[in-house]
Amino acid sequence: MNYELTARSAWSGRTLERSTSIWDTAAFVKNVTVNGWSREFELNVHDFPGEQTLSRTRRGLYLNVRVLLICFDVSNIESLENVQEMWVPEADEFLHDVPRVLVGCKKDLRIGREDPLTPWQKKNIVSPYKAEKIAHETEALAYFETSATRREGLDELFEYMAEVSVSMTKSVPKPLPKSVVKKDWGIRKLFSRT
Repeated sequence: MNYELTARSAWSGRTLERSTSIWDTAAFVKNVTVNGWSREFELNVHDFPGEQTLSRTRRGLYLNVRVLLICFDVSNIESLENVQEMWVPEADEFLHDVPRVLVGCKKDLRIGREDPLTPWQKKNIVSPYKAEKIAHETEALAYFETSATRREGLDELFEYMAEVSVSMTKSVPKPLPKSVVKKDWGIRKLFSRT
């Protein structure tokens, strides 16, 4: 995921810092209105490598997480399999009380392509229905699809994160099994927040 493009295009606020080491990290700030209140939010984005040997190193970065985004590439079924096999178990271990949101990145590689998909690409594409099923199974509060290159679905995703973060001061939101789907497939809220 091009975290900087994603965060900049969604937040277009000021950049606090950016660093690159074993994984990429960036911090951004933007004013967001939630429930009628305008508030400044800081978004810290960590693009973690998936090596199992780094799980203990990643644990230190999980402190003070309010909302966890678990991202995968919609053009790569293995990426979604990693969500189930690695990222969700790690989240269960280190962030068991933190609400999570499943995010399908690079939706432009599946929707609205100008060139036809090859048979290999068709086999590896993750359908929205498959992703929604995984989101439900992994107790994600919602499923969003985004395209950083087309700047689609990003504002909705980050506004939702801010809303969930604010609601965390009162109580942890509980997922309810009711699907609400936006027509353009840009955002899928799987569960009612009421």
